[in-house]
Formats: sequence, structure tokens, C-alpha cells
Amino acid sequence: MPIGVILRARDRRPGLLVRFRSADLSRLPQPDSGRGFSFERPVPAGSGMLGLPILLADPAAADLFALMGADLISEVERLDANIAAVDRVLRRISLWRRFLQRRGGLMTSEEIRGLFGELYVFSLIVSADGVDAALEAWKGPERELHDFHFADGLVEVKAWRAESGARAYISQPDQISVDPIRPLHLAAVRISVGGMAGRTLRETVALLEGRMSGLQLQRFEELLADYGYLEAQADEYRDKMRVLGIDVYEVRDGFPYVDVRSIPGGVVNLRYAIELGALDRFRTSNRHLAQP
Repeated sequence: MPIGVILRARDRRPGLLVRFRSADLSRLPQPDSGRGFSFERPVPAGSGMLGLPILLADPAAADLFALMGADLISEVERLDANIAAVDRVLRRISLWRRFLQRRGGLMTSEEIRGLFGELYVFSLIVSADGVDAALEAWKGPERELHDFHFADGLVEVKAWRAESGARAYISQPDQISVDPIRPLHLAAVRISVGGMAGRTLRETVALLEGRMSGLQLQRFEELLADYGYLEAQADEYRDKMRVLGIDVYEVRDGFPYVDVRSIPGGVVNLRYAIELGALDRFRTSNRHLAQP
């Protein structure tokens, strides 16, 4: 399954040409663009073959484009008797497209910490309810207002760095509110960053993947790509992180939060912090987050 380097004549735009059999036409991705990349329509590429052009649309994205090319080539070269190269490459292209729809670079330190916290909560849900339930509940990568959705309530995860102070930062005014119909729990995950103890993101992801198989693993990779994590970039996230504890709070009457109904018109981009030390009387448990 060859992959070649191309240069489109009319605009001298560089790119990759991934070749497939003509019989695979229905499986090839639809044209799309975003974050400096352009996925073009398939073109004839020899007897019984089609070429899928993936072009660099923005020179500023050249490094990321090169990383994607190397990642696709590694999939072609990887020996796996159980999965054909065409399936692996199409799967990889799908993950890159999901990733590029949301971002064009590495995660920030705050996003890394947030993902680590959500993965810890995800692991607790796996232990309590199973992998399928955890995958269904995890909505953080899809940019939902709350990170985990259950039939009996919602969970919002706030990962805070032990070295920086016990505060939960609320980035959307309507994220924290009292709802008697669908109760909300705030899960505050205390994390230590750096040092020799703990795990990197790659190690954390690998441990969770070891508990999955088949379609579960595929869905997990999709959610990670939506969040902004790809295995191809894992070497960039070298800091080890360690969970020091988790506290769960019930958002009920008296809980300190900004009521969106009290925000004057014209106020935008409201962000505030809640001191976790002020939440002792709201401590509770959540059956989905049972700790081992």
C-alpha cells in the first residue's frame, strides 16, 4: 500500500498521495479541510488504483503535516496479521481528521492536566460500571458542558495542581448550577506534576487501553483525538503526573457559584474560581466514582 509525496501543479501545494484499490472507493473519506490541511477527492492512480491526496494548505502547519505523514507511514510498515494495512491507514486518517477539526497543535499544560484528571475519573467509572458505560458517559472530548453524563446525574471534573492551590476554575458561567432533576457533582482531582513518581499521559492511556478490546479501543482513540491527544504526539507530553486524591462535592442549595440569571447583559467570557476549602459541607460520594 504505497504512500508518495506529491506537488500539485496548479498551485505548487505539497502533500501526500495515499493509494488504495478502486474497490475501496466507498470507504475513502469525503473531502474536508481545516487547521492547515486539505483532504481532496480521490484521483486515478494507475491500473485499478485510486490516490487520496492530502495537501498542506498552510505552510505554518508543515511540522504537524510531516508528523502526520510519518505516522501514516508507520501504520503501513507495522506488521499486524490481524488487520490489513488499508484498514489501519484509513483508521489513522480518521483519527487525524477528528484531531484537526478541533486543534492544530499541542495541548496546553492546563489541557494536559485536565485530560489526566478526566482519565482518572474515567478509570474509576470503568471499575464501577465497566468500559462500555465509561465510554458512553465521557462527554468532555465532545465539548459538552459537563464531562460525564449518567442517567442519574452529571459529573464535572476539575483537576487542580497540588503545588498551585486548591481551586476549581469555572470557565463557563452555566457550568455550575443547582438542578434538582439532574443532580450535578463536582469531582476535584488533586494532581502532583513532575518528579519521578506518577505516569505520563502515554503510560496512563496505555493502561486504560489494556482494559479494552475491539470497538471499545476504537471509540476510546476517537475520544482522545477529539480531546486533542494523538499517540503520534505522545513524546511531547513527558511530565509524570500522580493523583494524590479526589474529593466529590454535591452542587446543591448554598453551593458557591455564579447564577447565570444574575449576570448583567453585556458581560462576556466570565471565568471564576471556587475555593475547595469552602466546600467541606458539600462533600459526598458518587456510586460511579467508587475508589478502589
